[in-house]
Amino acid sequence: MPHMNLWRPCDAAETAVAWTLAIERQGPTALVLTRQPLPQQPRTPPQLANIRRGGYVLLDCSGTPEVLVIATGSEVGIAAQAVTAANAAGRRVRLVSMPSTEAFDAQDAAYREAVLPRALTRRLAVEAGATQSWWRYVGNTGRVLGIDRFGASGKAADVLPYFGFTADNIAQQIRQLLEE
Repeated sequence: MPHMNLWRPCDAAETAVAWTLAIERQGPTALVLTRQPLPQQPRTPPQLANIRRGGYVLLDCSGTPEVLVIATGSEVGIAAQAVTAANAAGRRVRLVSMPSTEAFDAQDAAYREAVLPRALTRRLAVEAGATQSWWRYVGNTGRVLGIDRFGASGKAADVLPYFGFTADNIAQQIRQLLEE
């Protein structure tokens, strides 16, 4: 839909920002929320301020990242578990929360580069939806964990593992990217 801003917040903080921006905006905005309970993500004041930019570094590593994970909506909490475990094991993985690709794409080039450095080509996008739009962020050498079919329904505890949306599977995807 032309000029539509879509937001898939991962918790209450992202939802509050998305709601505020939707009210302030002249044009259509869709907030896609989940029915399942989600963990609240800890953030610094700068991270809270950057939510409105549509994409920001939620978890970072010390040094230059080896892998970049981009997640949206309810998948952020699952990805955070995998990224935290990888970093604790000595890897260098960055997690970017991307609640709105439209808002992120509207940012200046310097900000987008700071969040998603072009030189970092080992990338994984995680979205329990269509993979189509995520390829522009992961490139030809990246991966997208998503669902490119319609009709699956059920309890999150059953459906998410069936499609591979688990911390263990995301951790495996990270390890495979590191081996390439």
